[in-house]
Amino acid sequence: MKAVLGFLLTIISISAFPQFPEPIGFDFIYHYFMIFEGGNCAGQPVVGPTYCSQFSWSAPDTSSTSATLEYYELHYYSYVTMDTVILTTTTEMSFAMEIAIIGEVWVTATYVDPDGGSGPSNIIINNSLPISVEESQSQKPLSVSYDNVSQELFITNTNALDRVNIYDDQGRLMISEGSSKDKLNIADLVKGIYVIELVLNNNETVRQKIIK
Repeated sequence: MKAVLGFLLTIISISAFPQFPEPIGFDFIYHYFMIFEGGNCAGQPVVGPTYCSQFSWSAPDTSSTSATLEYYELHYYSYVTMDTVILTTTTEMSFAMEIAIIGEVWVTATYVDPDGGSGPSNIIINNSLPISVEESQSQKPLSVSYDNVSQELFITNTNALDRVNIYDDQGRLMISEGSSKDKLNIADLVKGIYVIELVLNNNETVRQKIIK
């Protein structure tokens, strides 16, 4: 509640200066690269599992202000960490980044002569990140659930299970354990989004996403 209240007060205080117009037409899309799938994000090669988030907006109408637009700031309030961070400071009107967005994103404009900042653009809320249609509808016999209290993964039907691999949202392998156990403690992993890969004895795989 305190974090939300602080965020709202910040927005209200910024919005109290109408001489600094906000950016318009803010938009956000993302692409999910499946495990071992290659691609490009922000001009850099990436390998899945990972997300490439793309943001774009239009310049504010500055006809009503004498201030000079200097740059934009892209903000992200994460529902996972409950923190607000600035993803980038830029003079461009688009930005791409290898990141999974679970929360709220918006852009503001910063001015000089006189100095000041705008209120937020339209705020976009993204509260889910499906892995893909194909994987989400998988009919494989194994499945994973996560208990936030015990910080354990519970795996059903482990008879055919050969290995459990856990990747973070940047595609890095965090845990790889050869086991047929029906639960796995992941308390040592930081908060975030993870892809759980269950490797069967016949080398087939089942993948599910969890939010820790």
